[in-house]
Amino acid sequence: MSSTTSTIRRVSAAEVAALEAALSAAVEAAIPDALSMQHGLRVMRLGPGEYQVLTDPDVPCGYTVCDT
Repeated sequence: MSSTTSTIRRVSAAEVAALEAALSAAVEAAIPDALSMQHGLRVMRLGPGEYQVLTDPDVPCGYTVCDT
């Protein structure tokens, strides 16, 4: 990964429905930052029910990549 400042949002939930809603909200909230930096988004699974959404210069602008 390049050494550029990223916008990072952590998401965690015990229930699937809550996790899906929180992940969707985190991705939607990160889109303006990603577009302004011409970065894409990376969603990383950190553990059971825990994810991180970040802007990433290594992901093309307009794309979202999931690492599980």
